[in-house]
Amino acid sequence: ALEKANELENPLYKAILQIDLGSIYMEKGAIDEAITAFTASINVCNNIGEKKTVAIGYNNLGLLYKNQKQYEKAVENYLESVKIKRELKDIKSLSNTLYNIASLYFEMRVYDEALSYIQEAVELDKSNDDAQYRQSLALLTKIRRAKSQ
Repeated sequence: ALEKANELENPLYKAILQIDLGSIYMEKGAIDEAITAFTASINVCNNIGEKKTVAIGYNNLGLLYKNQKQYEKAVENYLESVKIKRELKDIKSLSNTLYNIASLYFEMRVYDEALSYIQEAVELDKSNDDAQYRQSLALLTKIRRAKSQ
């Protein structure tokens, strides 16, 4: 598929395929290849002004680094994603990334930071009684319990 995207000279299609490829590499534990694929997608999308896919790439890098316990790099990439999603007013996706950051800080036992991010996610999600909202509420409860101990 990536070869076909190169033949068609469609940079957005190529970038989206790089995101998918990065996710596959990440699942298989091929971390360097995943980083390369996500970074390639980000670079292509920056060049063509496709910010939504750039935000997805940064979010995926954040998840990758979180899974690798490289927390500083994870936060850095998540925050890049948040910045773009705020600019685009992509509320649903923003809420998801805020949840990811809160989850990361919870894992690190930095409960005040976790609480700040999850409260914002819950606030954004409250108009939707969906799985993401319930997931955010559950994490909010876990964070509050952990802080009170």
